[in-house]
Amino acid sequence: MFPELRLVESSAGVAGIGKSGFAAEELCRVLENGGILVLPNTPLLGEADLSFLASARQVKSKFHKNISFKPRLNRLTGFDRASAERTRMQALMHKYSLLATELMGQLLGPYRRQWQLDFASFRPLAEQGRTEATRYRNDLLHIDAFPTRPTNGARILRVFTNANSSQPRVWTTTVSFKEIAGRFALEAGLKRIADTTPARRRALRLAAPLFRLANSAFADRSPYDRFMLKLHDFLKRNSVFQQQTPKLRVEFAPGATWIAFTDMVAHAVESGQFALEHTYIVPLGAMMVRDQAPLTILEKLCGKVLTN
Repeated sequence: MFPELRLVESSAGVAGIGKSGFAAEELCRVLENGGILVLPNTPLLGEADLSFLASARQVKSKFHKNISFKPRLNRLTGFDRASAERTRMQALMHKYSLLATELMGQLLGPYRRQWQLDFASFRPLAEQGRTEATRYRNDLLHIDAFPTRPTNGARILRVFTNANSSQPRVWTTTVSFKEIAGRFALEAGLKRIADTTPARRRALRLAAPLFRLANSAFADRSPYDRFMLKLHDFLKRNSVFQQQTPKLRVEFAPGATWIAFTDMVAHAVESGQFALEHTYIVPLGAMMVRDQAPLTILEKLCGKVLTN
């Protein structure tokens, strides 16, 4: 019912993790079946870096929930441009991106040649007590879907690190994506989105360059991306799902790192402050258990192709 929590430990530290191809394939299967890999003491950054992060403050902006780093552009957002500490923050986020990617490559070798590096981020605010609009709340169970970065069926793989030196980061998770989709997908509008006419899809693709010029990803969204965004919002707003779905509480200790496909592992952040995260987009063709992917599950439910 609940995600498998697989502990990954090595007496040789990070450098000794995931050396055998068999182990890497096994770990990939755990993730693709909705599990969470937990590395109990893999902080990635040293104490001096963690102390600096604890003192960092982001820009007050509705556009930046976190301090983000785009590794392919070497660009930092969400941090004061005039700050004397900006250079150090950018170097630190670049360092985390490199170390996280090295770790992920050691653990999950079958994905390494095919994934696309997405954003890394630092989350400086305490989760408990935050007041946000419902669709932006992290303390409500949800699956991940990115409004401005559609995947067209590719997977959202994320690695998290608790950068708090004294407090755990507490997640709540719940039943499998297959169970969630079976119960709520039609109510959330899957059939309506799946029934988008081919002519409308072609029109959206033709308009995509104009939308990109306007810095909008709307026209590039496949039916799959449009539905996953709908499902993200629907689950957060649905009181039956939030209150009646069975829940599992998971504590990630200071220095812990954990990995999950968050497009299928529903999660909420109950409490914690100072977390690092890196996202990777993994194509569906890299999956070993393709029938468990959200795209496959949703296409079986609606009987339609949901990609462009």
